[in-house]
Amino acid sequence: LWEPIKEDLIDSPHQEGEDVLPAREIMKQMKLDLEEKKKEQSFIIVPHLFDPAVGDRPFWLRIFSSDQVEVCLLPETIEIEERGTWNKDLKQGPRLIDGACENPNWCENPQFFLNLKNPTHVKIVLKRLTGLKKKNLGANIGLLIAKSENDKSAQFTTDKFTKIQKQKKQMEAIREAMKIRKTQKHVVPFVQIDKPTIAKTARRLRIGPKEWFLETQYKSPFVAAFYRNWHQTAGPFIIVPSLSKQIDKEVTAGTFSLTIYSSHHVELVKLDESKHIVISGEWKKSNSGGSHLHSDEFVRGSEASWQTNPKYLLTLSGEGKADVEIVLSRPQWKMNESRKKEMTKTQGGKEEVKKPKTIVGSMLGMYIFENKGQKLFKKSDCLDE
Repeated sequence: LWEPIKEDLIDSPHQEGEDVLPAREIMKQMKLDLEEKKKEQSFIIVPHLFDPAVGDRPFWLRIFSSDQVEVCLLPETIEIEERGTWNKDLKQGPRLIDGACENPNWCENPQFFLNLKNPTHVKIVLKRLTGLKKKNLGANIGLLIAKSENDKSAQFTTDKFTKIQKQKKQMEAIREAMKIRKTQKHVVPFVQIDKPTIAKTARRLRIGPKEWFLETQYKSPFVAAFYRNWHQTAGPFIIVPSLSKQIDKEVTAGTFSLTIYSSHHVELVKLDESKHIVISGEWKKSNSGGSHLHSDEFVRGSEASWQTNPKYLLTLSGEGKADVEIVLSRPQWKMNESRKKEMTKTQGGKEEVKKPKTIVGSMLGMYIFENKGQKLFKKSDCLDE
């Protein structure tokens, strides 16, 4: 039970609006019936004082029933909260535009790392904090949760021998747990498995077509939530709160809270925007210059277009060295109408998309130079590619 919802309340010793007098004992008699086709049903009893207690206040909970019942104390609910902001200077928005086309700006949304250390019940609640008094916020809010992707640069610090030793220990723990399970039928084996940390987590850029994920519907401008019961081997996860529309003049951005209620301790960390950076760009006719083979070294005059490619300045601050992983990726390609006409051919009255003659037209690349204030870049000065 995560929060008191009036519609879920079955009964109470006191009716709403009734005057309540101080008492040492209260009692409630009621008849509980199983729902149709159910062999077992559970109810939650919440004893409480009308005012928070100062100091310890012991109590007894005594239950008489005509049939056999089982009563146990539920674990204490653990609450963790992180806050974030949808940046008004970025488009961001939902994973899909109009429910069909992949949104290249979805990865700009704030992202959170969730790690489980024990089997646990989890309820994730997203609440809007900005613009609550406005009648029209322009967009509803929603949540997406997917498996975390490991950052390859963080794995460079772990040598191969250490990885093999960890894998051997995990396999030994699993074998021991299986032995216990064979000898004791009612014992549930608990296997402690090393989970990835926040240092080994990369920002999610997109969700693949065959990838596992959970996504809420954009039903409310104020709140979105879902509940799951996960084993400790599930995850780790990345949680992405988003708006149902991309941010513009009609859509209110602002701040939000992400709250996790759980039966066991979980790890919830907001990805640091200064260490997990993502920039959405676009190649157009004016800035799609091709590889260095289209530079002055290989072609002449107006045909040299390499210099027109987009350029980004990466500044490293702090002491010592840093492991940096630079990933260039692109979302699902959406052809515009003019390009589609160029790429289609008619065969037997049917239009089919032409396949490129070579795979070079679909390849990606990048060049890394040291910034020396130069305006022109030569392939010979490239540090890496």
